[in-house]
Amino acid sequence: MAFALTKNPPPKNSALPDFVAGPTESGQSIKRQIIATTFQIGGGRCQIVFNGSQAFTTGSKVVLPALHEAHLYGQLQADCLKAYANHEGSHNRYTDFQMRKSGIESAPKLAPVPGLDEQMKQLYASIHNIYEDHRIERLVVEDFPGTRPNLSALRSFLISRHAENIAEGKLAGLPIGTALQNALLVCGETANHYE
Repeated sequence: MAFALTKNPPPKNSALPDFVAGPTESGQSIKRQIIATTFQIGGGRCQIVFNGSQAFTTGSKVVLPALHEAHLYGQLQADCLKAYANHEGSHNRYTDFQMRKSGIESAPKLAPVPGLDEQMKQLYASIHNIYEDHRIERLVVEDFPGTRPNLSALRSFLISRHAENIAEGKLAGLPIGTALQNALLVCGETANHYE
């Protein structure tokens, strides 16, 4: 595919830190690296899609934040994009999606709260995902040590963004479940020794 490289930073994306002047990398280069490493980490079992501002996996498809091949990305932006790919590819390698689904479905039976079945499923899914995220990141760093700097950069960005939201009052009045989830995230960061 032929295109002209632009010196403009990529469009604003809430999944990424702001562009900072300094070393840059082309979107095309980042995309090639992501495809190769995600395929390897995920055990060759995933389709990769770049779209929107979120990262997630279905077990067979990895969706990553939009990536513009013709733009230059700052180093932290590039590291975060690669980390999203490292993380989601890790789910494809290490996560038992059937067990997760079974756990979500059985959550209301394990902790019955009349009229709150869907909320219990959501809470279980969220807390399970937090523990699973830290478990798979620990495993991928053991099996693929080169992923640690990317994951560390992404975690630092996400924690700083979260701290900014708290300082700006954007998280005031959230339910206790959200506060618990945030506390578990911090515990996992500490357990995985992110700097």
